Amino acid sequence: MGIINDILDFSRIEAGKLHVEQVAFGLDELLEHLSSLSDVKSEAKGIELIFRVGPGVPARLVGDPLRLGQVLINLTGNALKFTERGEIVVAVALERGAGADDRIVLAFSVSDTGIGMTQSQIARLFQSFSQADSSTTRKYGGTGLGLSISRRLVELMGGDIQVTSTLGAGSCFTFTVPLGVAGSDGVEPMDDAPRPGTLPATRALVVDDSLTARQALAEMLAALGVQADTAASGEDCLAQLEQAALDGQPYGLVLMDYLMPGLDGVETIRRMRKRPPASR
Repeated sequence: MGIINDILDFSRIEAGKLHVEQVAFGLDELLEHLSSLSDVKSEAKGIELIFRVGPGVPARLVGDPLRLGQVLINLTGNALKFTERGEIVVAVALERGAGADDRIVLAFSVSDTGIGMTQSQIARLFQSFSQADSSTTRKYGGTGLGLSISRRLVELMGGDIQVTSTLGAGSCFTFTVPLGVAGSDGVEPMDDAPRPGTLPATRALVVDDSLTARQALAEMLAALGVQADTAASGEDCLAQLEQAALDGQPYGLVLMDYLMPGLDGVETIRRMRKRPPASR
């Protein structure tokens, strides 16, 4: 079914029959859908799948969520296919604020710690029915259409796509797309759309063995007005909680990764609950 859908999309693009919509959508909903499609495979391979939304990125946008999601699914699926260990980071950043046309430009990137590519492989990467590994005994499947379709979809949405890669060290696909902000151009946000806000003033501790995940969560908390510190392990978490209590500045919130080497998140929480209230 995936192969058939790729061929149908490719045919519609070639025939000029694929049109880009302009509707209001939520960025969180788009990323949540991508996460639900990718989580099972990433967990099965033991790969960290991290989402990182930069400051200033609006929560409600106007564009084509179906085609934008299709590009992200293609790129994330490729990253999962060619990555055996490490992490995949899906990031969104504000490339350019609203211009004269009241549209912003967002930069989406999907980076991995996979097998990477040579320059000659990159040169033919976006060609139709072409793959980095063109041998008859390929280890990885596929039609060779996903990246070609992604490039054409990005161009139809008014953006461009690029890739950087190092053989054996991973790849990073980046594409930019101009989008409206819901509420402008006569497009109103949905009544039940979540509104960005702030959390009560508190100190938070983010515990994760992945540096990228720690940074991403700390950035999100900072955007909500929360001062966040980080810890790279369960042992580090317990030590920081103890010191914060001694300083008279206890943490009001702890965000814990459950799967960590050494002292995992579950056991760390058990030990936290056994501590006297003053040192939690």
